[in-house]
Amino acid sequence: MHDVIAHVIKRLPTTETATELRNSGKLLLSLPLYRYVGDPRSESVDLTEVESLGHRCFVRVPQAAIVAVDRIEREGTNAYRTHFGAVIASWLHQARLIQKRKRIREERSQVRVLLIEAHHLSFFWVVYRSAEPKADLFLQTKETSHRPGRQMLLERGEAEKLVQKVIHQYAEMDAHRRTLRGRIQEKRVLLG
Repeated sequence: MHDVIAHVIKRLPTTETATELRNSGKLLLSLPLYRYVGDPRSESVDLTEVESLGHRCFVRVPQAAIVAVDRIEREGTNAYRTHFGAVIASWLHQARLIQKRKRIREERSQVRVLLIEAHHLSFFWVVYRSAEPKADLFLQTKETSHRPGRQMLLERGEAEKLVQKVIHQYAEMDAHRRTLRGRIQEKRVLLG
């Protein structure tokens, strides 16, 4: 993961002070990154339809800033997507709170990040690797800069219903947008 730190550090200013600080980049947490590959327009959602993308890494850079870097691994090459802002500290805090939960600590589990890019959603996804099959758990990442309150981990079915609700909302907004566009074109014709 040194390449992730190098990617972030390359984007720092090149002043002498920054040059001294370039060696202070620190990897705080790395989580496997997955993407939902099911049909984003479908009424049914199956959160098992995923593909591995790489890792989401949280890196502390000089002056105590935290950035998230998605290291996307494709056909032997790496691409990077960097996230900045106060929300990144909230994401890191949420991930650490999940990892501290007793059930997750005691059982063989892995915390992952699941992206549903078509609908701008992301979840922390807890996958249990124990011999007994257990339901995976999901936590929608909060896109806010404040610290999260009580975490609501969702079972797979609940998370799928949440995604279905978002898909339905997007479909309604799209239908409304098309209706408005049609009305605007009608008025242009009448005024034309």
